[in-house]
Amino acid sequence: EDGGSGLPHPGGGARGRGMGGAYLGISDDAHAATWNPAGLVYNEGVMLSLNYSYSNVGLDLDYGTQGGGLTPRDENAGLSHISSAAFISPLTVMAREFTVSVFYNRLQDTYTRSFFNAEVDPVTGIPFTANYGMSGNLAATGGAFATTIHKRLSLGVAISLLTGDGL
Repeated sequence: EDGGSGLPHPGGGARGRGMGGAYLGISDDAHAATWNPAGLVYNEGVMLSLNYSYSNVGLDLDYGTQGGGLTPRDENAGLSHISSAAFISPLTVMAREFTVSVFYNRLQDTYTRSFFNAEVDPVTGIPFTANYGMSGNLAATGGAFATTIHKRLSLGVAISLLTGDGL
């Protein structure tokens, strides 16, 4: 959920994405930093998580014309990338136990390309060809730490930087 910001939730990991908002309550794996960093304290030892995704996206143009002669052409795009990565490790500072994390989460990919010919532009009466392409991405990169304050009460803080050309 975007919380009204228009941006996708920065949470990563297949498990968290599959559970949606319910994952906020348990956040107990390597991707906890991106959902609820206080959940990092429930991890023991060092953990690394990588999620990879591949999509073959078919892009079609279907322009309904009003008497115009548009000829749509479709194009396929392969999107392949690491969709999320997280690393966590315990750390002791001045006799206090912390869990620290660094993470990367690919939030959004945009790819579209189209090409069409119009026999005659309905406004000017001149034949034309149009090409259109757009691509971009949005990713969150950051770090987090968590510590136990008292018994089962924990405190976690995460900092995320949004990067990419999809902003």
